Amino acid sequence: MFRLVVKDLKVIRFFWLPVLFFYIFFISAFVQLNLLYLAINLVICFLLVLAMPIVEDKWGLESFLCSLPVKRSAVVGARYLSAGLTLLVCLAVYLSTAPLLAKLFSIEATQPDIFLTPAGALAFLLPMIFVLSLFLPLYFRLGLSKGFLALTVACLGLFILLTGAVRLASRLLRRPVSELFPVDMEVMFVPYKPLVPLFSELKEALGTFGLSALLLALFGGMVALSLSLSIRGFMKREL
Repeated sequence: MFRLVVKDLKVIRFFWLPVLFFYIFFISAFVQLNLLYLAINLVICFLLVLAMPIVEDKWGLESFLCSLPVKRSAVVGARYLSAGLTLLVCLAVYLSTAPLLAKLFSIEATQPDIFLTPAGALAFLLPMIFVLSLFLPLYFRLGLSKGFLALTVACLGLFILLTGAVRLASRLLRRPVSELFPVDMEVMFVPYKPLVPLFSELKEALGTFGLSALLLALFGGMVALSLSLSIRGFMKREL
């Protein structure tokens, strides 16, 4: 499995130079809006993880790997490990680059130090882990193109369900949507603002340790379920 992880990381090493070029020449403009900066980092991280299956799909490496004495579960596990390592590297870049660039280019209006907080890290980790946990099982079961299409449809469906759930919660709690999930222009500078009331109530009810345990269980549960589905899907897939 270790060699499979190294293989995945070697694949994306060719993409780090374009990413570095992008950061140096363009990110100074994006950091002026924290929401846009967060979105750009999420997209870059997803594309770096996506680069691995793109290369394998182009050169037919999956069929070659499965013809070797390598378990399919090991191939899936290696992909999850390499995706996790890529995610951690992108998180470190995301946390460190915003205040560095703001200081370097004298950008004071954005207060990018908000990302150097647990909430700032969660604003990156939560959507990234969710999307990857959803995409990888679809990819291992359906392949790259069909898996990506299924991801798009699933995200659209989840957005509709989430919108309906928010409105339902607003009616049941008899509180306006704007109070439960405040969304205004300040979101451009504090991207995680809509989740602040929810996490504040959870922290008050569970305490810091309880909230941390809940988030750890949430992340661990998503990844474990995703890994299990990926292994089952890849076992059934014909290559």
